[in-house]
Amino acid sequence: MNSNKTWFNPMRRLLSALKQRARTNGLVQHFIHPLRVRSVERPYRRRREYYARKKIVPSPSLRDAKHKRSIGNVHTFALFPSVSWHETLLPELALLGPVDRFDYADLVRLGHRQRHSAEFQEFRRRINSEAIQAFERAHQKQPVDWLFAYAQGNHILASTIETIRERYGVPCVNMSLDDKQSWDMGMIGEQRQGSIGLVSAFDLWWTSARVTVDWVNAEGGRAIYLPEGCSPETYYPTDQQFDIPVSFLGANYGSRPKMIHFLGKHGMPVHIFGHGWKSTGGPSWVEAPVDIFRRSQINLGNGGVLHSERITSVKGRDFDIPSTGGGLYLTTYNADLAQHFRIGEEILCWHSHDEMLELLRYYLPRPDECREIAHRARQRCLSEHRWSHRYIRILQELGILDEGTQPPAIASASLVSQPDHTL
Repeated sequence: MNSNKTWFNPMRRLLSALKQRARTNGLVQHFIHPLRVRSVERPYRRRREYYARKKIVPSPSLRDAKHKRSIGNVHTFALFPSVSWHETLLPELALLGPVDRFDYADLVRLGHRQRHSAEFQEFRRRINSEAIQAFERAHQKQPVDWLFAYAQGNHILASTIETIRERYGVPCVNMSLDDKQSWDMGMIGEQRQGSIGLVSAFDLWWTSARVTVDWVNAEGGRAIYLPEGCSPETYYPTDQQFDIPVSFLGANYGSRPKMIHFLGKHGMPVHIFGHGWKSTGGPSWVEAPVDIFRRSQINLGNGGVLHSERITSVKGRDFDIPSTGGGLYLTTYNADLAQHFRIGEEILCWHSHDEMLELLRYYLPRPDECREIAHRARQRCLSEHRWSHRYIRILQELGILDEGTQPPAIASASLVSQPDHTL
């Protein structure tokens, strides 16, 4: 076994280094990228057309809430792992009332390495059993009003959610933000990965793409379209002056290397932060993304799905950056995103790399216009796009909160007030 490890580890490092060089090599990307785009777009379009032809089964009625609640009295059982940005969901969730949270981050980490192994499947069953027990303890302490999950079928079992619903009659809601790309990812043990393995187990499936609403309903679920939100307690403006002209924060994968290569070829000064961009000199991990957003006159986004820029999805960053209220946000045009901001007044969007380049060249010499646009975006986020706006909309759909309920004010006035950016 030791000899195998001695052979395998250097090979893995070599393959990783070769992949990294390929991602940043313009000539390699020129030939490989079209093949990867096709590998994303063809199955997506087949799936989209399949559901367009499929007869949609009427969604079952939602259960009436046993008791109406008010802000501050809603007891939430939260089911999501402490990985990536997920912790930013909690502050606004806690504004609704008490929160009990079950964290299955260890299962997610094991799944990254060996999701098809017998060890993973056994660990998944144990973690799901522990999740039910944790729910029971929370419910005994104080009746739970709703279960809020951010989960996929590779980690949470449909039987876990069905058990909680049947035993306790508590409505269960899942937030799913990658249905376009993570809808069906094959089998792990007795359950399909991705979204399709779970949609029918929940009372309500929160999807961030309008096109996938019918996919969910066709598979026996009940869908509601809502985009991501923002945490204004984390993403807020300060008096930080711009010292980064253009930034891009995100991992090096999919269509992103091609975008960055295009900008570099045209002399655009993009500062890159995130995993896989080591050759650019930027850090592979950023502890406080909000600091980058505040320092950047223009924050660049990419709304493409994997290697495709023609298939787009709403991203969490589409709200985090506008909420920060520092530099302006420039990202891929997306018809879903265009519902939530005034394009050209609150955020900027591009349809092609050439249009992106032209917008960057226009706004870089105009920092005051960038600040004005960012200020309007911040105001839009505070009035419509906090995570608490999303939670309240869900709880109204469940009958737990009354129509017209509004989020509580942000605790600290300093988070709401706009800084003086006058130079």
